[in-house]
Amino acid sequence: MASPRQVELIRDLWSEYKGEDASDLNLGHWLERTFHRSSIRFLGYDEAQKVIGALKMMKARNFDRKPQDGGKRNSGTPSSRKGKRASNPVADPFNGDVSTQ
Repeated sequence: MASPRQVELIRDLWSEYKGEDASDLNLGHWLERTFHRSSIRFLGYDEAQKVIGALKMMKARNFDRKPQDGGKRNSGTPSSRKGKRASNPVADPFNGDVSTQ
């Protein structure tokens, strides 16, 4: 069983990661998808350590990606890829050459 300190840390990390959207229900859904446990109370000590590590990594990635425009998240394609198309190789059926478009 997860210790009370682990449970508190998990809730704190989840709250820091999700912000206003943080709730035990959302945490339970994430735990179910990621660790196949529907609630913190079903985590063992070792599983709680893994959850804590995962949340710390998620929080660090989220911090690295946090935009400088007041905390709004990017909801679309990264700007570096907008309007660009990948060049797809096309085989010429008449002579077997491959070109890119």
